[in-house]
Amino acid sequence: MLTRCRLPHGLEPLRELPALTEFCLYADLDEGPFDLTPLAGLDGLRITLGSETRAIGTDLFPPERIVRLR
Repeated sequence: MLTRCRLPHGLEPLRELPALTEFCLYADLDEGPFDLTPLAGLDGLRITLGSETRAIGTDLFPPERIVRLR
């Protein structure tokens, strides 16, 4: 688990982890938006977004693979 990490290269490096099945992203309102597009090709990846996390590219995933916490 990573906490309070910076993403200088965005989420693109995570594409190198084909076995990645779960990714949680929590951010404050003043951070982001985060582009989920590079992760769209990872079959079976489930993404959990914090309630204040802004993200784009969610439309590239089946609805059941994106969970937004309230």
